[in-house]
Amino acid sequence: MNARQVLTGAATLLLALGVGCGQDSSGENAEGNDAPASGPTESVSPDPGSESDPQHGDPVPSEQIDDSALPTEYPREVSTTGGGRTLVITAMESNGCVTAEAEHGAETEQDVTVVLVHHTPGGDVMCTQQVTYPQVAVQLDGALEERTVVLRTEDRQG
Repeated sequence: MNARQVLTGAATLLLALGVGCGQDSSGENAEGNDAPASGPTESVSPDPGSESDPQHGDPVPSEQIDDSALPTEYPREVSTTGGGRTLVITAMESNGCVTAEAEHGAETEQDVTVVLVHHTPGGDVMCTQQVTYPQVAVQLDGALEERTVVLRTEDRQG
């Protein structure tokens, strides 16, 4: 086979692939009519913790949340369920190995402290790079009512 035959064969192959991969821009679908061709669709659910999501309770007003100890990128979503006796908080897990949980801290007549604990495994572990926002809950001794929710984070290894 000479170089000219190889080039001709390669050009023919590329042309055939290009025609097969082309997209019809005439506005007609495969059936020949102007109806839009169906494609993938995306379903959108309400955000967890939003007012339209009764599963996560009643949102706590932002003025009732002391989030000054949280990192700036951390979500600030808190709601109550169970007559105000359970706090549901949106936590943040910064990669596939870190898990988050809520721990009940001090509870006074003025405020309730919740520690958002991030557990990181010890040792040489390969982790995915992703951010997730799980809902974590903590049971209170009494209903939240007008008390302030004080949020802080703590990292733990192992």
